[in-house]
Amino acid sequence: MIYLSVLIPSIPERQNQLNLLLKRLEGQINKLPVKDEVEIIVLMDNKQITIGEKRERLKNMAQGKYFCLLDDDDNIDEAYIEELHNACKNEDVDVIYFDTWASVDGQVGTIKVSIEHPTNEQFVAGQDTLRKPSHVNAWKTEKFRGFKFGDRNYGEDFDFCNQCYPHITSGYKIDKVLHYYTYDVNITQAFD
Repeated sequence: MIYLSVLIPSIPERQNQLNLLLKRLEGQINKLPVKDEVEIIVLMDNKQITIGEKRERLKNMAQGKYFCLLDDDDNIDEAYIEELHNACKNEDVDVIYFDTWASVDGQVGTIKVSIEHPTNEQFVAGQDTLRKPSHVNAWKTEKFRGFKFGDRNYGEDFDFCNQCYPHITSGYKIDKVLHYYTYDVNITQAFD
């Protein structure tokens, strides 16, 4: 059985970043007895479709009990696969969530995730920012596959999460940072 689908949209210009992420993911999978229980699906195109449409197509391809989405330039903790796989295999909740370390235009902070946060606080460097689960967290496929990512290049992830949040009835928190996010307005591809 596939417990976790890791979904990654990409573009050719970011092949190097994608390769680094895939190397980390595959290295973690190969160290554990989970090869048939975790799938990685990449969808690459040359900006012919929006990031929202790519996320939507990936979500619909997922075969895992849970799915999560990473960006091709994201970084992950060395225990990312182990922690998520264990939770996906052993828990039966709507969403499995964890914290994110973030760098936004060089300003760093931690995004503290909980199903108890009905709104997303604005990111504040040097502080904990409270947020509800996002697309990088693991969503129960059978319950959330029908919720849609917006067909656009920015904010599509918030569309999805805002639809899903009112339907969360249970969650499991992995109490550590598993995801590392870096945003730089000068190199983002989201608006191109």
